[in-house]
Amino acid sequence: MLEEARRQLDTLADLGGDFLLACSNTREETENDRGRAADSLRDLAELATEREMRVGFEALAWGRHVFDYREAWRVVQQADHPALSLVLDSYHVLARELELETLASIPGDRIGLVQLADSPWPRGQDLQALSRHRRAFPGDGELPIERFMEALGRTGYAGPLSLEIFSDALTVMPTGMAALQGKHALDSLLASQP
Repeated sequence: MLEEARRQLDTLADLGGDFLLACSNTREETENDRGRAADSLRDLAELATEREMRVGFEALAWGRHVFDYREAWRVVQQADHPALSLVLDSYHVLARELELETLASIPGDRIGLVQLADSPWPRGQDLQALSRHRRAFPGDGELPIERFMEALGRTGYAGPLSLEIFSDALTVMPTGMAALQGKHALDSLLASQP
């Protein structure tokens, strides 16, 4: 695993990047071992540090064992490395209908990136399929994005916000038009925040 991580970090360096996002594992054969996950992330963060980079850990809503941002946060805390932070994605949090009080209590400087996406109400749907084909810009779906943003605001997070939208409808839209629509959605969301 570490050899593959070195290659990924080298590629990131070649591209001029400094932040590697690591997602929770989705493979069937994955062991449910938080200690091992924390050790692996600590090793990855150490490799990143050698290159003056950082790593963020994100819980996918369909992750095999880590599918909840609270569990991802516990793993990040256990790994206890300054180059490792938590990545939050509104879709992964809200599609699972997870509570937001814990999110509001995470120190903002321990969050490395926030990704935003809306979607139709996911109850009873395959979360991965919905995520891959029907994500929407904030405000264009049915998820309580404003509540997510309110909780995020209480963390003191001042880092980047990213739109992570996978949508069959957007793939046929001209790129410039999709970018403008995304900017308008993000500006509207931020303007609605206290």
